[in-house]
Amino acid sequence: MDTMTLYVDKKSPIHSIDPLTKLIYAMVNIAIAYILNRLVPIFILTLLTFFILFLGKVFRRIVPILGLSLLLIFSIVIVQGFFNPENQTVLFEIGGIIFYEEGMLAASMFTLRILNMIASFGVLILTTRPDELVEALIRRGFSPRFGYVILAVLQLIPQMQATMGKITDAQRSRGMETEGNLSTRIQAFSRSSFRSY
Repeated sequence: MDTMTLYVDKKSPIHSIDPLTKLIYAMVNIAIAYILNRLVPIFILTLLTFFILFLGKVFRRIVPILGLSLLLIFSIVIVQGFFNPENQTVLFEIGGIIFYEEGMLAASMFTLRILNMIASFGVLILTTRPDELVEALIRRGFSPRFGYVILAVLQLIPQMQATMGKITDAQRSRGMETEGNLSTRIQAFSRSSFRSY
């Protein structure tokens, strides 16, 4: 895999598809998921996209990216479960905290739409060389400047990952705990913060 892109060099039916076809698929799939207002069709769309990632032999690569969205998904579930203006039907109650059916349904749709959006872009980004996508756009009449913007955007996430890797290495060299679960990391961060005062 090129360190400046998320592209995964594999031989698969998805890799051989025209880059513009994958771009259109990603855009249309995301649009349909936001137009539809029913849970089952959005769920089917998301499963279809996951299946395409599996066919492209890149499903494992999308999992960490999906993991980054968990905090956003958790906050959506909390906000919708409590504060959705359509909340009426009690779904369950934990320690006096009431979750409503309408809010959980809305949260489920938001969650599926987010997962579908990430996976759809994953189909494009993980199975398409950025230069091939840019060349395909230019062949269809797009400006080379527009192609350059697309290339820069596709390289942004790998650059952020490289920067995060350097920060993690620097923290590790200073003796900070960068492995283990979230609780372990928070405790290590607290200790290092107190030592700095």
